[in-house]
Amino acid sequence: MRNQLMVEIYKRVNLLNAELSAKKIDSVDCLKKSYIKLKEDVFLIISKDPELEANQDLKGKVVKVINDELDNSYQISYSIFKKFFWGEFEKLNEKSYPELWSILVDKDGELHRVFDDFPVTIAMMDFHGYTKFSNDIKYNKTPLMEFGEGLPAKIQEICRKCHSFVYEIEGDSLIIIGPENPYFVMTAVVSIIELAKQKTLFQNSNLKAYYNIELKNPMIKKFEMNAAITTGGQVFINNKGSLIGAVISEASRILKIINMKKPEMSGVIISDKIHRNMERFKNEPGYFFLSPNSISNPYLVDVKGMRLKIREFFIEDKKYVKICDGYTLELYKLMKLKNPSKWYNIIIIYTKMVVEVLKTVSVNLKIDRNEYTGEGLVYMLEEYMVRWINRPTPDIARKLIDIINKVYLNCNDVKDVIAIYYEFVNDNFSVILSRLDNFYENTLLKEKEKNRKLKILVDEYSAEIDNLKTRYFPRRMFETLLSNSTVIEEISDIPYIGKR
Repeated sequence: MRNQLMVEIYKRVNLLNAELSAKKIDSVDCLKKSYIKLKEDVFLIISKDPELEANQDLKGKVVKVINDELDNSYQISYSIFKKFFWGEFEKLNEKSYPELWSILVDKDGELHRVFDDFPVTIAMMDFHGYTKFSNDIKYNKTPLMEFGEGLPAKIQEICRKCHSFVYEIEGDSLIIIGPENPYFVMTAVVSIIELAKQKTLFQNSNLKAYYNIELKNPMIKKFEMNAAITTGGQVFINNKGSLIGAVISEASRILKIINMKKPEMSGVIISDKIHRNMERFKNEPGYFFLSPNSISNPYLVDVKGMRLKIREFFIEDKKYVKICDGYTLELYKLMKLKNPSKWYNIIIIYTKMVVEVLKTVSVNLKIDRNEYTGEGLVYMLEEYMVRWINRPTPDIARKLIDIINKVYLNCNDVKDVIAIYYEFVNDNFSVILSRLDNFYENTLLKEKEKNRKLKILVDEYSAEIDNLKTRYFPRRMFETLLSNSTVIEEISDIPYIGKR
């Protein structure tokens, strides 16, 4: 009797799994009802068996065996269901990912599909130099295999230990999904960067101790990696397990920012929402210690039509970081002002940031046929900055911006510090300075039409007037010009990347 029941169960379960494969069962509720019906049918057969009814002890044992078998079969069917309808989220289980499970899966075991404010931490990362690496090892497949198989396995193990999982890994990029507590994902991100760089970044981080992974890997070159970490926003998870919504768009834009700041270095930028979550969870157990100085002051930046408030998570200590971070806060406050004098101050702080970096890094640069070291560039920038402070003329501003642009293109540390403001300063001052150039001329043209004597004077002394406007431009005129509504419409108050 018991053998017949087991055969019947296997037949019915196989039919259920076939329906799952054909996607005829498309919800956990439907799957559960199918198993409830199967259980009812089986126990109806048991209840009609006279031998079992006469021997309750035997009946109890049979019932237990049947229940265990049905429970095991359900878990297998549930796994098949997740494979077809959860996509990458099929990796979720309550034991390995308790925090994510409680957020993403309801009490009936169904994946939540719609979120008004996605309470999950997302990290988007990419490797630098992957294309060159692929080309360099085209005749040696071992490093490529290590990158394609060995490294992903280590990354997945790191994420699993951090209660997170790799949602997507393709070529030189990956996406990690973790709990609302951002310290889990941040720990995973730092560990993965350490793995790629083959270098310890934090004193108390230890890949060997935490993950049983060796830091050094002779089979593969060292890579730099950047990461963007964010959360929240409206999100929909479709039947293929694809994340659709603001969180992925935001992460990709933040990654664009950090890649622009650090094209040849590793770095991490977090959204302000992540920073707030760090404050919320700071007293809960974490995987590594973060000092208050590890997180920068906020930046505001527009990327592809999305305004982002972000902060950098400093993974390496550099001498200029703290001072430049102070300047970042000054710029952040200035940009909120409606006072036109802020533009006079923006170029000063922008220059100070570059000067601070040049004091601590080694650089050699040729400008106007002259070779300059970092010290020489500092002297020149400070000299022009003093001139701007005392007598702000278009030519001085142009000279400052021209020098900074040349340094920006030749010094990664300077690029790291001012990249967010680079387009913002260049584009806005292009408008401002062209307006300044024309200010005297436009004003005099209007006046000379009203006054014949002035017209003769202006025409006779046009060369002197041109010379005058490059030598001296009162600050009050600068501020008057920038109070003009037409000029205000042409400039941006917020740094941006790409088109405004």
